[in-house]
Amino acid sequence: MKKTSQKLLLLLYNQDSQSPLRLAVTQVRWLLPELSLAGQRSLVYLLEKKGMIELNRLGETTWLNLTVQGKKALEAEFRALDSFWNNWTGEWTELVFLHSPKGDRQFRYLRQLALKAGALPLTRAVYLWPTGLTGRLLQVCQQLYSRSILSVELGAVAIGDLRPIIIKYYSLAERYTVYSSISRQINLLLNAISLKNELSIKEKTQFNLILEKIILVLADDLGLTSLYFPEVTRPIELIQQMQLIIKKIKQ
Repeated sequence: MKKTSQKLLLLLYNQDSQSPLRLAVTQVRWLLPELSLAGQRSLVYLLEKKGMIELNRLGETTWLNLTVQGKKALEAEFRALDSFWNNWTGEWTELVFLHSPKGDRQFRYLRQLALKAGALPLTRAVYLWPTGLTGRLLQVCQQLYSRSILSVELGAVAIGDLRPIIIKYYSLAERYTVYSSISRQINLLLNAISLKNELSIKEKTQFNLILEKIILVLADDLGLTSLYFPEVTRPIELIQQMQLIIKKIKQ
């Protein structure tokens, strides 16, 4: 998915499908300044054609709404947005690679699939995966390798501590720093807009830079940061704050 599509869909995103958000077509002009007017129209048309957004005209204003299909596509793109993380309390499943099925040359690529899915490799044959998180990795294991993979839900660790391993492997301390920085920058914009209900050209540029930072950090964030650093502002909350800025601007 192109960055311009990601930006527009994120600003329409809401985990609660019963409370849809919307943007006026006219707002797209300053939200996507990197595109020409024709490019913006083309993007809106393409996303509507793909079923990711829908257009509704009320009076003189045409509004953009995110569809269920668009919501699912965005959550597939950014795993940290999955509502699964709202209730996950830190349980891990251990995936143990036992042996390769005879004649199955694809089994060795299962390890690559595990890494791509975000599993944590303790050894070449042992991986950790957040308990309850669905995904292609577990589907493949269940469908094709039920006799070659051992899946065990971990309880308390008797010796050692998983926390530093998890924080280091998923770069959670670095993500904490980035999310905290983004939160401070958003708060500055919220303070500025509370005084005048509008953003200057410089502040709109800053808004777009912040949105790009959010996209950059979300791109490879599995979604673990808020559990191990509960004081950090979660990605969904950052997006909601960006949407709040848009709502406060005079139309």
